[in-house]
Amino acid sequence: MVNTKTKKCPKCGKLIWQLSNHCRKCANIGIHNNKGKNNPNYKTGISLKKYYCLDCGKKLSSYQAKQCRKCSLKKMWNNPELRKLISSYRKGKKFPGTGVSRPGNLNPNWKGGYTFKSYPLGWNKTFKEQIRYRDNYKCQECGCHEIECSRKLHVHHIDYNKKNIKLENLISLCHPCHAKTTATKESKKKFWINYYLEKIKWLSRR
Repeated sequence: MVNTKTKKCPKCGKLIWQLSNHCRKCANIGIHNNKGKNNPNYKTGISLKKYYCLDCGKKLSSYQAKQCRKCSLKKMWNNPELRKLISSYRKGKKFPGTGVSRPGNLNPNWKGGYTFKSYPLGWNKTFKEQIRYRDNYKCQECGCHEIECSRKLHVHHIDYNKKNIKLENLISLCHPCHAKTTATKESKKKFWINYYLEKIKWLSRR
């Protein structure tokens, strides 16, 4: 039988198993000593420095912040548009932090409100419900039933024209499948138009 306790620990000289490099005590000391500059993930000690608010001089917990919460909220209150937004959140018993969501023209991605263009007169809740009824309340892409979804099925315009509400141009999709069809490039739009036109033809033959 081979004696496995023939190797010595290089630090303390204690007999250890052949497969291990150090004894348990020395190994634990090495783990706890991997702090600060000894740690392989050390990055110039950014998180060890003390950072203070630029306005009031209060100590900050995060090195990424430049101002404390109070000073950042003061700046927000000086902006009249954001002040209205915060007051609307407060009425709904929600108090936002520094990263307030900015809907509408307050959002940097605002493009003139082209998504709010008016639909034709026939486009209403009952008409959309008829399309869902025609499709048996199932997503025509993944086959998921409306009961299994968290919201009602979307009615997608195949040719991306809101004014075209012909039955051949409308199809029921769940939220994830409808999100896939949102495209800005014309090549992607053409792909989805051809894809769903063929699908509508196949559904009409059944």
